[in-house]
Amino acid sequence: MTQSVNDTLLQEEGAIECTVAAGRSVISLHEPITMSARDQASSVLATVLIAARPVTLDVTGAAEKNPIARSFIAATVHACKEAGIPITVVGAPAHIRSTQAA
Repeated sequence: MTQSVNDTLLQEEGAIECTVAAGRSVISLHEPITMSARDQASSVLATVLIAARPVTLDVTGAAEKNPIARSFIAATVHACKEAGIPITVVGAPAHIRSTQAA
């Protein structure tokens, strides 16, 4: 059963969506992700850090070469690790998945 977080955040062109499923915060990226997503990304990241649930970051919908998406992925992995929150990145090429090990 999937339950939406009260402040699931979607933007008009592309999206960063945060939901809760099986006790995990699930962040999904959808193209196009542009600079206008900066505030949205900050809100989603704050939401998952406050919830302190394990995180699944689904990047299947993000373009591999999108620097904004890559930056969000790196920031999310880093913030979760700093907070001691387990994070799993799914749907990513090997070079992005390897950031989990760093």
